[in-house]
Amino acid sequence: MGHDRWIDDLRAARADPRALAELLSADLPYDGLQHAGDAVLAARVEDTDAALGKISEELIEALRARGWDGDDILAGTLERDAAASASKLTPLGVDLEDLADALAEHAGSEGFVDLHDGQVWTEIAIEASRDAGLLEVEFDDPTRWLLIVGQGPQAPYRTMQRFIATIDDHDTVGRLTDAIDGKGAFRRFYIQLERYPDLLTRWHRFNNDTRLGQARQWLADEGYQPGRPT
Repeated sequence: MGHDRWIDDLRAARADPRALAELLSADLPYDGLQHAGDAVLAARVEDTDAALGKISEELIEALRARGWDGDDILAGTLERDAAASASKLTPLGVDLEDLADALAEHAGSEGFVDLHDGQVWTEIAIEASRDAGLLEVEFDDPTRWLLIVGQGPQAPYRTMQRFIATIDDHDTVGRLTDAIDGKGAFRRFYIQLERYPDLLTRWHRFNNDTRLGQARQWLADEGYQPGRPT
């Protein structure tokens, strides 16, 4: 996989509103809007001179126009943050990438979010911890544990299809379309992408941004949003 310098720069600028505003003014990529929105929300805590005001407006507009899962939720969060208005969603300190992993487990799997601290337990992690004798927790208290039912491969498969649709080269589109036809689609898709390092890097950003949005949407549907309780 090629190195995604934009993601590195974004992470480095999260604590510096001016640096983040400069970065996103120069490059606000279509397939990085969820990443950018999270970074803006984190930096706004330190944004005493509103350096990110214009960027927030552009990001909200871009999210509304793109319309992927979770984009409207993030746009609304950015709008409320700018207006210092309250949300109907309850803040929960959950890692969206961990939540995305739990949602991507096999269809019908059961993971949980700890409503006390936001920790995500995937079914795989639960089983491994129990097999090792390291877990004595029971997940039967709905006031503490939020059930995550695994969604299986359908959403990731749709993400591959959408990514292929963004590629201009006809031959590459043909190879990738053939690769995802039938059993073993995910393995063949990655084998083909490894022939194109730049495309593989772009896929990882595209896929991760999609996963963040899907996790954000799922969390909102359950009545929560990422963030620390006030």
